[in-house]
This record gives sequence, C-alpha cells and structure tokens, in this order.
Amino acid sequence: MSKVAFDACADDYDQYAAIMQFIGQQIIERLSYIKLNPSLVLDLGCGTGTLTHALAERYPLAKVIGLDHSSKMLSKAKPATNIDYQLASLEQLPFEEASVDLAVANVVLPFVQDREQSLLEMKRVLKPGGLLMFSSLGIGSFDAFPDEMKAALMGNFMDMHHLGDQLLNVGFSDPVVDMRPLTVKYASLFQLVNEFQKVGILDRSLVVEDDHSAIDIELEVVQGQAWGSLSDTSPDGNGDQTFPLKWFKKS
Repeated sequence: MSKVAFDACADDYDQYAAIMQFIGQQIIERLSYIKLNPSLVLDLGCGTGTLTHALAERYPLAKVIGLDHSSKMLSKAKPATNIDYQLASLEQLPFEEASVDLAVANVVLPFVQDREQSLLEMKRVLKPGGLLMFSSLGIGSFDAFPDEMKAALMGNFMDMHHLGDQLLNVGFSDPVVDMRPLTVKYASLFQLVNEFQKVGILDRSLVVEDDHSAIDIELEVVQGQAWGSLSDTSPDGNGDQTFPLKWFKKS
C-alpha cells in the first residue's frame, strides 16, 4: 500500500483502529511468556505509535524504535523517553546487520510492497537468537465479502501456511504460526466499510448503501513468531519444537 494512502488514514486512524490495537495487545501478552531482555526493539509499521508505547512500557530499559513509511502517521505518534521514530520502508531498514533483539510487525505484512524483501530485511537486522513477532489478517477473513468489496481490498492478505513457508525460505528459524477467529459486530455494512477504509484495508473509492442492518464478520487473526537464526532450539522426536527453559519466565 502506498505512502500516500496511509498518509490519508493518519488523521482518523486511532479512532477506527480497534482491531489492530486489539491484535497488538495480544502480541504484548504473548511476549509476557517469553524471557527477553532486549536492548533494541523495532515496531515495524508502527503507524501512530500505540503498540510502540506498549513495547516501551514492556521493556523500559530498551531503546524502542517505531518505524513507518508514512510521515503523517509518525506525526501523530507521541514521544517517550525510550522511544524514537524513524521514517523508512520495511524493504530497506536503516539498521546494521545483527543489531536488533526484537522486531514486531503488527498487521503490516499485507501492506508492504515486497513481502519477501521485507522479511529478508527483518532477518538481516535481527541478532542471532533475535525474535520476530508478527500478526496479520488471514485471507479467509474476507470470504463473506461481496465481489466488489473483495476487489477493493488494499492489502495482499495471506494464508498462514504460505507465510510460514516464506519465513523458512528467507532463513528464519523455528517459525510458529497459528490462526484464531475474531468475531466483530457492526451496526451495518456501511459502518464496516467505513472503518476498514479509515485504516487502509479497503479502498476509499468503494461506496455502499447504509442499510442499517447489523452484521457480524469473523476475521482470521494470524499470529506467530520466528527466530533470527538457528540457535539452541531443536525439534523433538515427534517433530514438535522445543525451546530452552532460559527463554521462558518462571510462573
């Protein structure tokens, strides 16, 4: 999705981004089960910085950098002592190789111009043993959409299995990808379309009538993680992935 399109979303984004914010909070909750002491954290495609601030609160001793290719989005982001913001694209990250401990990409992969190049860049900047946490909306989220709405989708939404394959192909280690349904209720189709347009999921040129009929949609929330390089994780005899205890907090 183009920079111009996301610039157009900036003024109203926080008002309509409840789904993205909810999924971002789930990433924070998942991170609570993983033992990490990062020095440098990236929020990739940070938008107006809501998740950036949550990461800064989660890791107060780390430098957290929110990165986005939309200058207008970044202009809405609030400062904090351990947060910096940078204008850049995911296809060309302005960081040295093996310099990042944790990278987070919340519902951003469908909107990059070149997903493989973006994943390669994420892999390049992660330290050995560095962690990528990501989320997306699965392609099945839009199965119930009429054809004119499917044609107006702005992102390249993916099958979770394809994403796992891409992570392996670019050199990530031990990717884990899962999908959970999320039912969202709208007062009307008009409200649904308006919200999705305000956050960049649907093209703003799409016009639908307001029929005032309530509608529920079931989104596929794809979430997962992958490690920056092979380390001391290994599959067990059943093909399941095992992780060293040092990576997990004690209960």
